[in-house]
Amino acid sequence: MRTLEIVVPTYNREDEIARFLKYAQKVESPEDWIVNINVRYGGKPEALTGIVNGLVGESSADVVMVLADHLVMHSDCLLNCMGYFDDNSDLMVGLHIENLPITPGISEYCFFALDREFISRFPDRQIFCPDYYHFYADNELGKFANSIGKFYWAEDAKVTTYHPNVGNASKDTTYWSSRKNVAQDKQANSIRKTKRFLWGRDFRLLGNG
Repeated sequence: MRTLEIVVPTYNREDEIARFLKYAQKVESPEDWIVNINVRYGGKPEALTGIVNGLVGESSADVVMVLADHLVMHSDCLLNCMGYFDDNSDLMVGLHIENLPITPGISEYCFFALDREFISRFPDRQIFCPDYYHFYADNELGKFANSIGKFYWAEDAKVTTYHPNVGNASKDTTYWSSRKNVAQDKQANSIRKTKRFLWGRDFRLLGNG
């Protein structure tokens, strides 16, 4: 039996994480996989990159899936995602946000699953570049995986998002706290592109690169 750990950071969203867990109970588990959900309840606003790096770094699962509290997995999401790991290793599988228009090169990388071999590429299993607070880290990770032929987009592995960008959720305090450093993230992304840094291909940071 192999193990899948679904990691879900949440902060100040009791109703949202309750909805996530409610629907997670209805998701069908793939054969020969043990599925665990690890919710990380934050007590204060923190950098998403640090939270995800901590969760992934501490996991001993064969595959780690990174999701969010504003999502709901479709009942066949895991069935349609985990099959990619049956015949492959060292890969990243992106999920399909079914109620958000696809933005090529961006939306495919928002939520994903990684196997142990792929994660081991990163120092201390830190999959997100620490130059970012909240935005762009998933995009840079996905671009790296795609650049080495290790990315698959699981179109049939669907999640629904409840988010202000879709119009089915309000801009709460968690939304605003995640965006307090958006200008810095945007600038960091611009500089990293100019310097041709790509987290995974190299591990250079703006402070020492």
